Amino acid sequence: MRVLANWDFDFEPLRSRGHEVIAGRGLTPAELRRLIPHIDGEISFSRSAEDLERAVRLRGVVCPVIGYDAIAEIGRAHV
Repeated sequence: MRVLANWDFDFEPLRSRGHEVIAGRGLTPAELRRLIPHIDGEISFSRSAEDLERAVRLRGVVCPVIGYDAIAEIGRAHV
């Protein structure tokens, strides 16, 4: 799995399990646009609707700043 990470964190647990982690910080907008269609997962704060439409391989997104209250609210909306 190819993961784009726009977050400073220790990604060794992912790498040690065979995942390719690409550091997105410091990439230019053009570099990101070229990369987006080729990622399977992303760890990021935000992504535009245009980018998500281009992310044809994307299978999962992790937003490391979402709080429990937001998750609980989403859960209540789907009950």
